[in-house]
Amino acid sequence: MLDVQGVRSSTLLAPTKKELIGRHSLPIVFVRQGIMVQIQGQDVEVQAGQTCADVLRAVLSGKKMKSVVACECDGALIDLARPAPAGTCVMEPVFLDSPQGLKVLRHSAAHVMAEAVKELFPSAKVTIGPDIESGFYYD
Repeated sequence: MLDVQGVRSSTLLAPTKKELIGRHSLPIVFVRQGIMVQIQGQDVEVQAGQTCADVLRAVLSGKKMKSVVACECDGALIDLARPAPAGTCVMEPVFLDSPQGLKVLRHSAAHVMAEAVKELFPSAKVTIGPDIESGFYYD
């Protein structure tokens, strides 16, 4: 649900590998072989092609996993649909009820709203849609 600017009109769609490499601000190195990462104090093996959501499912129950909106990999916020970056040592879930999770939700909601406006009014020009302390807006 994180913003990958200009990649897709909806952040609910996972960007392709080509889009990530071309647009994402983090260095993109995909896992080619199994690596070990620590999630909430537990060591978990990450295989090539696994998304952040796949890796978190190894540690979190189904109910807890439903409240995860993003993943923090070595301090960087990552979309759940993105492949786990190679070289990650610590991966932590970002829960919806946390301040960071609420920020992610508000940011994504702004994009969904902008997409709806563009569908209803194709000539509309949207510019920015930041989250703010009391919610979000889109110009």
